Amino acid sequence: MNEAIFKLIEIVQRSTEFVDRGWSYYSTVTLAVLALVYGSEKVRLTVSLRRIIAFGYCVFAAGNAVALARAQESAIRWITLFNSELAKVSPPPPITPMHPFPVWQVVSLQIAISCVVVIAILLAGRIKAKLTKPIQPTPKSGAADVRR
Repeated sequence: MNEAIFKLIEIVQRSTEFVDRGWSYYSTVTLAVLALVYGSEKVRLTVSLRRIIAFGYCVFAAGNAVALARAQESAIRWITLFNSELAKVSPPPPITPMHPFPVWQVVSLQIAISCVVVIAILLAGRIKAKLTKPIQPTPKSGAADVRR
């Protein structure tokens, strides 16, 4: 196989590692924020504090979305070059061409996840109250209603 193909494989691996790191960083911070908001039963976050956390998370998510978009664009350029070089090799090697996700799909997924997380942050008080609310037994049907 062509030595250029091997070099391109290495470059493609490095460029996709940047995308993977972006997602890893994003998911770690997202889980940490949700753990902060939902993790402790002793700590009650005020509405103002949840709004500040949600705003900070939005700033982080926007910056991360830009970084993910740039990393995905770079990966797409290298993968396109790899696929074109792969098509030139004769006889064709047992490597299938790569088909990366478009940038808009990667960023849209990250934005959708971020919106769900922000809603979960803002509604944390209501959600936690419903999750910790004791279940009231309901009277059995046919039971006498004793009210005085």
